[in-house]
Amino acid sequence: MGIGPSSSHTVGPMVAGRRSSTENVAGIVGMGAACELAVAQQKTEAERLGTLRDEMEAVLRQEGALIFGGEAERLSNTSLFGFPSIEGESMVVMLDQSGFAVASGAACSSMKEEPSHVLLAMGTPLDTARTAVRVSLGAATSAENIARFVSAAVSLRQQLGAMSSVCGD
Repeated sequence: MGIGPSSSHTVGPMVAGRRSSTENVAGIVGMGAACELAVAQQKTEAERLGTLRDEMEAVLRQEGALIFGGEAERLSNTSLFGFPSIEGESMVVMLDQSGFAVASGAACSSMKEEPSHVLLAMGTPLDTARTAVRVSLGAATSAENIARFVSAAVSLRQQLGAMSSVCGD
């Protein structure tokens, strides 16, 4: 009688079901190299994205936008802004039609239509929280991308503002 050998993995047909298949060594080494590269570039990339974000926010602020949390320490690749009296969801839809992928709230709640619970918890009035538009920058984001985005956002703010005044909002 006694105890027979048991497998440490239950996946795979190797050795009569006692072990899984061969590890993807090339994939593991590649992932390790990618992680090393990401860590090596992390500080420089964070600084680059922070500079782009700050430049974008400066122009948006000059155009009348509110920058939520702009004075707080925060991620360098993310901005949350809103134009007073301009519904964030409307801005998101029109920016999407202009080729920009943005959202009106946190990534984890992008399918919800309610304003950001974080903004509300920060004491932001409901009407102001409804103006929020979230922008995320990434490795492929360039100064040209930022200039095009800001130009589109300002133009859309003017269009949406004109629509609001015609509708009596």
